[in-house]
Amino acid sequence: MRRFTACFCAGLVFMMLGFGPVFGDITDGNAEHLKREHSLMKPYQGVGSQWDFWGSTLVTSSYVRLTPDERSKQGSIWNTVPCYLKDWEMHVQFKVHGSGKKNLHGDGIAIWYTRDRLHPVPMGPGYIAGTFPFVPYISAMVNNGSVSYDHGKTTTKMNGKSALTLEEVRLPTGYYFGASAATGDLSDNHDIISMKLYQLMVEHSPEEENLDWTKIEPSVSLLKSPKDNIDDPTGNFRGTPLTGWKVFLLLLCALLGIVVCAVVGAVVFQKRQERNKRFY
Repeated sequence: MRRFTACFCAGLVFMMLGFGPVFGDITDGNAEHLKREHSLMKPYQGVGSQWDFWGSTLVTSSYVRLTPDERSKQGSIWNTVPCYLKDWEMHVQFKVHGSGKKNLHGDGIAIWYTRDRLHPVPMGPGYIAGTFPFVPYISAMVNNGSVSYDHGKTTTKMNGKSALTLEEVRLPTGYYFGASAATGDLSDNHDIISMKLYQLMVEHSPEEENLDWTKIEPSVSLLKSPKDNIDDPTGNFRGTPLTGWKVFLLLLCALLGIVVCAVVGAVVFQKRQERNKRFY
């Protein structure tokens, strides 16, 4: 069992609407099961031996800034220690913010568990928080190396509560944790406050215990079709089934449209008939 968990406070919703910054936070787990070799925490002393920093990444005593509030920046951090835990939970606290923003923000932030570090298209699962106010989303991608990235595959709206849940995710061991962010024409500060990995105590069947977990393919048992999860501009889901009331309203609107067209057609026909009579 592997889980990325995040609880988003109200500031996230405000940012999506263009009124404020984005904050990502979590509740603390069991400190006894904290794996420091895979964790990143304040004041970040001695992290250089366990984490690689790439691009525009800047380490301070309060945060690790992946990108500054400037255009065309890319930054990432990658754990140098492969994770051989079969069952774990990753808690991430991050902040996306900028000065003078109203409706336009940076491109978002991604959390990775991948086979290849510092790679432009990682193989493995990813957790992505998009920060465009007109298409805000939380997305999860489980990739076995043959799937192209498409944020619509497992996307859901962020509403200040639990934003995304995937069940029965199977991931290989020996992969690396990382976080990345980028800005294009739009920009924001993308800050990682902490990344904490906790080992989970889970019972496995004898068959599972005998598996070589380094060789299994990343997979998830339930994955909806992209068309079932892509949000439309009005904030609704395209794949949402029509309820009885919606069907009734659609039929009523169609009937009213037919009646209006019939009345307009009758009036136009009558006026033409009267006009033709004047010429005879």
